[in-house]
Amino acid sequence: AFAVNPNTLYTISTDDMDLNIGDDYEISIDRGEGTEKVTGVTTMIDSVIITQPSSRLNFEDNANFRVRWFPRSQDTDGEPSVYDVSMIIRFEEVDLNNPDIEGNMKSLEWELAKSITQEMEVVKLGGEFFAFLSNNLEAKTDIGRNYRGIDIVVDAGGEEILDYVRVGTANLGITASQEIPFYSNLSEGRGIFSSRNRTVKSRVLLNAPTQERIIEHELTKDLNFNFN
Repeated sequence: AFAVNPNTLYTISTDDMDLNIGDDYEISIDRGEGTEKVTGVTTMIDSVIITQPSSRLNFEDNANFRVRWFPRSQDTDGEPSVYDVSMIIRFEEVDLNNPDIEGNMKSLEWELAKSITQEMEVVKLGGEFFAFLSNNLEAKTDIGRNYRGIDIVVDAGGEEILDYVRVGTANLGITASQEIPFYSNLSEGRGIFSSRNRTVKSRVLLNAPTQERIIEHELTKDLNFNFN
């Protein structure tokens, strides 16, 4: 919540900064008028390496699939503290009645897990993939969908983001108090000064059996997917 309007957003180009994994960085905000500076400190975290899926994805109704990763940095000072994992399903929608018209690129983001702190993997049942497509796409007889790949996305966050998540969930539940907790690592006011990194494994393809399942599966057969 901001007390005044307009609110100003300040940005700085990556090319103008020299950030090193594992180093500590401080933000210092000069509010003027002789007031104390507002400060916050964080450690720059590293990105991750996605190890699974290693090649093509395989989704089966009654079998699990996994997304696995590990921190790229061997320095614990730069190791992330919390992870979000998602898949971005990319496809092109085409008008089957007008095949000469250029199609429209579309995408769906499937959130697999949020705020993971211990295990560096996500395990899901393959049947959830077909249910996700069915719940988020409308079957239309005149619309075809050309599959263009799946991006595996792992967002890594610093310790301050983890603390924010923990404080935000600490007061949930039937016996929780009515107080609304908040977390800030700034010397005054409210805010989070932290770092995050996003790793994307782009355009992962589906194996042949999964392509056939999407075409024939009860939940997805009317979505008109094409894998040519």
